[in-house]
Amino acid sequence: MAGNKVWAENGSVMILALAKKNFANGKTNRHAMHDIGAANSTLLLEAASLDIYGHMMGGFHFNETLEAFDLDNNEWEPACFIVIGYLDAPDKLEEPFKSRELAPRSRKSVNEIKEKL
Repeated sequence: MAGNKVWAENGSVMILALAKKNFANGKTNRHAMHDIGAANSTLLLEAASLDIYGHMMGGFHFNETLEAFDLDNNEWEPACFIVIGYLDAPDKLEEPFKSRELAPRSRKSVNEIKEKL
């Protein structure tokens, strides 16, 4: 998708994360998307420990991906693309990505979250 193009074309490696829908015995793997999410998170945590950064992209053309990789959608579920690479200068980014990258980051406090529960 257009919004992910800047990340995809400037990364070092592009990964297509696939969830296997069924086990080898034919039973449905109802936890497939959870498993791929956990695997992706672990991959990005390890990458970050090596000063390698990642960007997961859920916005992609699903049917075109199936076709391009000759995937059987009854067996495989494309979950996301992940681009990984080394950090570069944010000034090289085009808008709106440059402003987002340079904007101060803030998080809600735990107490603020608890108040809404």
